[in-house]
Amino acid sequence: MNHRISVTWKLFLAVVFTGVAIIFLLHDKISHTLTKNVRYWTQAGHTIPVSNNLSGQSCLTSTGILDSFIRAHSNIDNWRRVTTDVYVYSAYWDDRDRLERPSVVVIAAGFRKSKNLSSIECVFSNDTNSKESAANTTFEIMKEHHHKYASGIFFYCQPLFDKPSLYVTLKLKDIVDNIWIPIRKLTYDTKASVTNTTALCVRPIYGNLNISQSLAEFIAYYQAIGVSHFSFYNAGIANATLLFLTQLRKNGISITLNSWDLTEDLRSMWAMGQMAAIQDCIYRHMNYDLLVIVDLDEFIVPQKKYKTTLQKIVQDVDKRLANKSNFLWGSYVFRQTFFCVEYPSVNVNKNGNFNLITQTKLLHENKIWPYCDRSKYILRPQMVKMGGIHCVLKHLPGFKMYLFPSRSALVHHYREGIRFCKNKNVSLAVSNRAVLTYRQEILNSKALQTWIKFIKS
Repeated sequence: MNHRISVTWKLFLAVVFTGVAIIFLLHDKISHTLTKNVRYWTQAGHTIPVSNNLSGQSCLTSTGILDSFIRAHSNIDNWRRVTTDVYVYSAYWDDRDRLERPSVVVIAAGFRKSKNLSSIECVFSNDTNSKESAANTTFEIMKEHHHKYASGIFFYCQPLFDKPSLYVTLKLKDIVDNIWIPIRKLTYDTKASVTNTTALCVRPIYGNLNISQSLAEFIAYYQAIGVSHFSFYNAGIANATLLFLTQLRKNGISITLNSWDLTEDLRSMWAMGQMAAIQDCIYRHMNYDLLVIVDLDEFIVPQKKYKTTLQKIVQDVDKRLANKSNFLWGSYVFRQTFFCVEYPSVNVNKNGNFNLITQTKLLHENKIWPYCDRSKYILRPQMVKMGGIHCVLKHLPGFKMYLFPSRSALVHHYREGIRFCKNKNVSLAVSNRAVLTYRQEILNSKALQTWIKFIKS
């Protein structure tokens, strides 16, 4: 009898535990489904629920100081899926004089070997009810995709009449989703442009790395040599770094944070879609005279013993070569060399409480890399059709690149683990002190002063 009761209790307890386990599993499944299918996208100060298939999961919180920063200083563009194989980020009305015809340029990405690309058509709209197909739709795979499965893609949409609509989307086989991309009009007229100003674009930033101090040094240096605006693409920046960007913006440093929520399909793109980000940044800054394309560990340094600016060294080239070439310069390319982070630091006591990499790591490899191989560049946005990672790939007709001599300016690229640096044979390294010219400007900058207050708060 006791044996039967024992067996009955064991069966009862097994059923109870099984039921509890099923409830927890169902709860997790329901919670995951809700989280997966509904997220919140902040646009123009309002929190709007959006289907998760329109963009990837955001790393940003939706409360407090981060939310305020995002609402005030981020653009509303983001990756949205418009066909099975294609996602769209932004669209621009491009009617520059040297183009054959004006068109809407769509910055997109997708599977570069998809057979559907040639069947995709542009559709325009001025409201949610009216739709008008483009007279002609062409596409171009962005170069430097490194043979990845997904890559950046240009779609060129020519309207029936040479006038822009308000919105554009892409359709495949007469299927049009209600995912409309606002068409931005370029501001590039000489009289309306920001005269003699320079903006800077950085590749998409991602990962949990807290880069706040190196970011402060980066901004401080480039402000010292003439950059007035910074544009970042947020593919998953750590919250601490986002908070620091907030403080920089509050202290008067001009910063735009561009959302870059890549879906799983698009994360296979080279460097988190760096090429697509470069093209968007070029179009976004058409009203600037110059645009700098660099990474956070790259510093374009004039090799002079006196202070100068990027604008000044470019103007000197333009004046010197104005009557010697039938071409106008659309971009300026700078060769680079690796500075060894592993090598001994110098001048440590001259930088206050800061461990400034530009001021303490002065030894580099004994190689200057060729143009368009690890190089970086400055461009004139109005004169470029396709930017690249290391130099401009396509200029508008009549423009070309100028190759800066390394004796005039050089990219200081601070890296660890480079083959030359691993040997730690300091006797073979080359000392370069050109960047020390800007030490006081860096130390006294708003960016570093903001960093001091930030780490104490």
